[in-house]
Amino acid sequence: MYSAGTYKLTRSDQITIPDVIRKHLKLHDGDLLDFFYSNDTVLLKKKKEPVEVFRSLAEKSRKEFKQKKITREDVETEIKAYRSENRK
Repeated sequence: MYSAGTYKLTRSDQITIPDVIRKHLKLHDGDLLDFFYSNDTVLLKKKKEPVEVFRSLAEKSRKEFKQKKITREDVETEIKAYRSENRK
């Protein structure tokens, strides 16, 4: 994790996101951000579009399936087995 310096909270309870962070996250006007917090730590993440999340998950799945030598047919067989078990 990197430090971008220390910044002051304004009277309006606002803070400017430092340029180095905006550039790194490729933030632009209108982008949505997610805030997470725990104790004295705040995590800021650029909100991803659902299609970006899906593509990322699909790519991770493809890589893992390839690594484990799981074929499309294996997946289809498992889906059919699961569906037939749950129709009862």
